[in-house]
Amino acid sequence: MLSEEEKKIYINHLNESIHYCNESLLDYSGKKLEINCVITDSMEFNANCSLLPEGFYKLNIRSEVFEKTFRILNTLLYEKNINFYTIVSGGDQKYDLKKANLYLDLMHSISYRLIIYHELGHIFNGHLDYYHSRSISPRNLSLFMDSRKNQLPSLESQVLEMDADAFAATRLIGQFTYNPNINSINKAAPALLKSQIHAFLLVIISSCITFSIMGLGYKRDQVNYLESKYLPLRTRQDYYVRCALNAYKMFNNGHLDTDPELLDITFYREVLYNVEQYVNLYYREALGFQKIEIDSSNNRNEMDTVLIKHSDFLDTFWRNEMRNKLSPFSYFYLAE
Repeated sequence: MLSEEEKKIYINHLNESIHYCNESLLDYSGKKLEINCVITDSMEFNANCSLLPEGFYKLNIRSEVFEKTFRILNTLLYEKNINFYTIVSGGDQKYDLKKANLYLDLMHSISYRLIIYHELGHIFNGHLDYYHSRSISPRNLSLFMDSRKNQLPSLESQVLEMDADAFAATRLIGQFTYNPNINSINKAAPALLKSQIHAFLLVIISSCITFSIMGLGYKRDQVNYLESKYLPLRTRQDYYVRCALNAYKMFNNGHLDTDPELLDITFYREVLYNVEQYVNLYYREALGFQKIEIDSSNNRNEMDTVLIKHSDFLDTFWRNEMRNKLSPFSYFYLAE
């Protein structure tokens, strides 16, 4: 459980993320949103957000989110996991404890900010206001909300979740692959980030850690994707990475000096299984899970072509049916 002092530190990080989004909104529309944030020890979900009667928003995040991502990354960056360290460091073959701890801090920040930005996506992209406009209670609009409490039609619910994922991908790419920010990180820790594409890879790997703590490798029952309020995690992660790739290309205005393979979703569909397997080993070795319970081979069906095409359909559905009903700030939806 987080100490009160640790909670204060993470609250500051939450407020930094809110400020970052509000500054963009101010440039775009001339206004800011009032958002209060709370870290709680007892909550069913990783995070949720709500629109309060007073007219401001509230973001709740479970303290376990910070603890889980830290513990996993801390274990994966031990010297015995030199292969993972080599991937993260951009090719370093010799283990450096000081650098490993710096990567730990950086990737931990990225990992939990994915959940924060996802929830902020629900707020800034107008999802709670959309709920309110339809006389539906906006409370508990969050990851893995009980479908019985979600009164939206399935397609609309799926679109809002993917729109929030797209917002998160865009915010993380904008923040952590922005050259001035890379230079600031390297000024404090020389050569930690070797290039923009190295920073991009760390965002993707850290994001996979987050999807893993949400249950990526846990064995799950198959669902009828046309009736489910939420798409399967692997499908969502794939769409999220596609959004991240498009955001990276957009922010670089097409001037990309890197191996084309590193900008191809096919590459990440292979790589992420390997990253996920590191996390699954942590769950099995440190927490005692059985391989049948949690493994990268579980739920491969969630990457079936029909589900990938369905996520493309949702993109079109969003543009044709929902875009004008949400905040104009929802331009962050970038998978094309």
